[in-house]
Amino acid sequence: MFKILIFFLIFYLTYKFIKNFFISNNHTKKEQKKSKKISGEKMVLCESCNVYFPESQSILMDGKIFCSKECVDKYLTKP
Repeated sequence: MFKILIFFLIFYLTYKFIKNFFISNNHTKKEQKKSKKISGEKMVLCESCNVYFPESQSILMDGKIFCSKECVDKYLTKP
């Protein structure tokens, strides 16, 4: 009887360990996906060179978006 009880105890502890391992991995993957979505930034297109870049680095001139001072100058010197 004692051997059967020990067997079930070992089986139960192994089951709990494996279950917790897979659950913790699953939560970690979900949290990583959420953090990627949250940390993303809107990308915008430069009017002059047609390159996408983060909106926080944009230069706004005459209602148009540019990625750098050089692109603004190129746009202004176009005929």
